[in-house]
Amino acid sequence: MKDNIAVSIIVPIYNAEHFLKKGLDSCVNQTMQNIEIICVNDVSQDSSALIIEEYVKKYPNKIIHLDCAEKRGQGGARNQGILHARGEYLCFMDSDDYLDLNLCEEVYAEAKKQEADMAFYDFIRVDGEQEYPVELIGEEEIDVWYSHCGWAVWMQMVKREVILKNGLFLPENMRSDDDAMVHLWKYYAQKRIKMHKPYYYYVCRNNSLTNKINLSFVMAPIIGVIPYRFQVMQEKGLLKNFQAESDLMIAKDIYRTLVRMLKLGVLTSDIILYMRQKLEFLDGHILDESILKYNLQQTELNIVKDFLYHTEVFLDRYYDYSSLKKMRIEQGLDREVLEKLSDFLVSVKKEGKCNIAIWGAGEKSLAIISSLMKMGYKFDVFDNAKYGQDVWENCNKYIHSFEELESRRITKVFVASDFYFKAIQKQIYVRYPEIEVVNLIRIIRKLVNK
Repeated sequence: MKDNIAVSIIVPIYNAEHFLKKGLDSCVNQTMQNIEIICVNDVSQDSSALIIEEYVKKYPNKIIHLDCAEKRGQGGARNQGILHARGEYLCFMDSDDYLDLNLCEEVYAEAKKQEADMAFYDFIRVDGEQEYPVELIGEEEIDVWYSHCGWAVWMQMVKREVILKNGLFLPENMRSDDDAMVHLWKYYAQKRIKMHKPYYYYVCRNNSLTNKINLSFVMAPIIGVIPYRFQVMQEKGLLKNFQAESDLMIAKDIYRTLVRMLKLGVLTSDIILYMRQKLEFLDGHILDESILKYNLQQTELNIVKDFLYHTEVFLDRYYDYSSLKKMRIEQGLDREVLEKLSDFLVSVKKEGKCNIAIWGAGEKSLAIISSLMKMGYKFDVFDNAKYGQDVWENCNKYIHSFEELESRRITKVFVASDFYFKAIQKQIYVRYPEIEVVNLIRIIRKLVNK
């Protein structure tokens, strides 16, 4: 095998016989030749090991087969791959996903050109026959830490020495192990860059680990990730300089966990108290509200505060997901944020002499719309489907279908979604290329940080 390995692709594998071949094919057929693919079999009970051996025989100069002596989880399997890797850079692939064939060559070339320690890239969300391009981080946000940016281990290529030199290995046998550690890689990466292309295909499977209604998995951020990451940051002396970023991650992890549990109907008073006990270390650590209020909606901030500091209030207010949805619509955004946003939208409409609208009939979008309406501003809302649920109340009559964009002579659309922005942008441009499509969430971030 060649010694000048540029990129090591690390693939943790556990019972992946039904989809492993597609992923491995995308690895061995990379346009870059000086790579290695490290397959770490985490005590699979199916034919995964036999499939790996098939690829070893067929591609002996590319495929490396490692076996865990005992079950170590994805984090432990990835660590074993990291220690064995010889590549200058590392990238990661989950066994049920696959890669763009140009990933290694193009990302490595740009990382070397710019002398970067980390290179982020977008991905394609594959849901059945549908593909959705996802951009979670923009170029202007590289030096800013948002909790939703680059959390997954497979969303970036990272220099191997960043992990080895600083001892930034993933926790073993922990759900969401990459949530606990990947954020810390960013602190030690001296230079970070963004690639303007989706290089990774993230496959949503109904029977995947992340889609199972598993209470321990759902609670993983609170009972595992937050305490572990907080402890590591303390040990490495990071909290002094990065407390605001840490607080934001804690708040978002808590909020996402609680919302998911409310959706599943598994959030009982006993479980709430159990999770609070796991976060007792935060009792003397009050989250920085000045940081949080511009990154979380008003309702999101309130639910986190009530959960952390007012358990009984939390139990009274948020007993099911329906009540949470109604409160999100009713409370919307912080008034200061809304005033800046409304002034901006009105100025855009006047200066550009254009008809503007907001895309999205989800909770976030309708919370914004509802709040603007209360302040006297009205903007049409568009979505692929008209929503008629009672929870939307005063908003539903302002929601129009995709086909009505043309008839209502809309010239500029503000999309209230980060996750599906590119997919929505493409959908509108294909049919209505004359309509300008703008990411509203990024506009809000810029406004509140001025």
